[in-house]
Amino acid sequence: PAPSSGSTGDVEVGADVSAAANSGADSAADAATGDTGDATNDTTTDAGGGAGGAGGSGASATSGTGGAAHNDAVAVGPTLVGDVSPGSSVATTDAGGAAGGDATVTFTPTAVTGDSGPAHAASTATNSGDTGDSASLATADPIGISGGLPDR
Repeated sequence: PAPSSGSTGDVEVGADVSAAANSGADSAADAATGDTGDATNDTTTDAGGGAGGAGGSGASATSGTGGAAHNDAVAVGPTLVGDVSPGSSVATTDAGGAAGGDATVTFTPTAVTGDSGPAHAASTATNSGDTGDSASLATADPIGISGGLPDR
């Protein structure tokens, strides 16, 4: 035997083969539906708060008499007495209404495209009379060699 020179590597071999025969009529049909198109949702919302409460009516305020003023002085020596004025009286009222309520909007926009419609396909083939025999043959005989040709 001859001395070995080492590994020569992997070999991959593959084959595909097919055969068909027809002695007469043949027919085929395909059908496909179209695109459904885009779906768009355009939403506009508008929300306003509730109206405020009405203000009160007939609100009034009356101020009472201002406080009395007294000028009591005890003087030794020259006397100087200044003017004295009575105190003022102030009354206020508020008849404003309450604030309006908040406004909240919640929505879920939804856009759905329509059906593309049904698809139908039909095919017929008619063969009249004798068309004779039909035969089909396919063979595959792949060979893979790594590292040289074998002796024959």
